[in-house]
Amino acid sequence: YESRAKFFKRRTEGLNINQVVEKVYSELDLSMDPEDYMIPGVEDVRGKVDMYSFAVIETDKVYPFKKVRFGDMMFNAPNDINYYLKQIYGKNFMKIPNRIHDHRRLNRYVKQPNIIAMLEESNEMIKEVNRKLNI
Repeated sequence: YESRAKFFKRRTEGLNINQVVEKVYSELDLSMDPEDYMIPGVEDVRGKVDMYSFAVIETDKVYPFKKVRFGDMMFNAPNDINYYLKQIYGKNFMKIPNRIHDHRRLNRYVKQPNIIAMLEESNEMIKEVNRKLNI
């Protein structure tokens, strides 16, 4: 949880996403080297107040990505989509829950003075990845 807080604080201080990820990974003694398993959540919603349980996911179920169509566009998706969604959201991931959790992050993001610039930077990085993957 503390690493997640540091991650967002550093982003608001103007560090670019690569610098922030590098610092967090170093502090957690993590590596970008390929592994047999992955643990979602170093940079996302998992933490002590999260809505999803801890998960260890087989890397080969996620990578290599496969292409899926959404409307007129093609997107990368986990290699085994059902496996991935079950690991993250549970076996009933296709059912609408009785209670939908609120996405508290939105309230935090709108208060950031440079949020648009941060989002634009992230968007450009996604576009660059897509260009490299010939999407």
